[in-house]
Amino acid sequence: MMYPKVSICMPVYNGGSYFKAALESALSQTYKNLEIVIVNDGSTDGGETERIALGYGDRVTYVHQTNRGVAGALNTALEHMTGDYFAWLSHDDLHVPHKTQSQIDLLGRIGRPDACLFSDYDLIGPTDEAIATVRLPAERIRNNPRLPLYNGMINGCTLLIPATIMREFGPFDEARRCTQDYDLWNRILARHEFFHQPEVLVRYPFIPARGPTRQWP
Repeated sequence: MMYPKVSICMPVYNGGSYFKAALESALSQTYKNLEIVIVNDGSTDGGETERIALGYGDRVTYVHQTNRGVAGALNTALEHMTGDYFAWLSHDDLHVPHKTQSQIDLLGRIGRPDACLFSDYDLIGPTDEAIATVRLPAERIRNNPRLPLYNGMINGCTLLIPATIMREFGPFDEARRCTQDYDLWNRILARHEFFHQPEVLVRYPFIPARGPTRQWP
């Protein structure tokens, strides 16, 4: 298999220190044929998000827009990305260093460059401490490929999806402020397969008292 280009798309709203850590995890990928597309979705943090993004120069593609929500930021990223595959990284999640390489390797092993992949992930606390590992039921998923969507099992930041599929079934529905991702995944699953990769490839910050760390208007 050749080395396709992967676009890591990062919607950001007032990401602060979480954003910097997330971006560093994208820049630290062992797989090198990738681009990072950052969409600043109208942050109101006094320019901090922009300063962080522009501090990495031409290592990233940076776009600023008025606030449209996560779906709108992802749609803008899709318009600007040039890769063969789409990956999503929220401004407070972390891709483990081998995330991209491991998924490209799996596509080669299964001989399905048109497959959509998702993986297990870790939950971590505010000081990066491990809380739990979310391991999805691999055997049940093999027997019922729709199970992850029916049960909300897919963490969007674990996905790797061919860009052609994203463009065929996109854009994200910007009227859906909280379910824009599952709406699109369901449309894709009607005609394409999602393959579960039983490996932890993402670290997801979670504070038990209030749930996920991200806040979006």
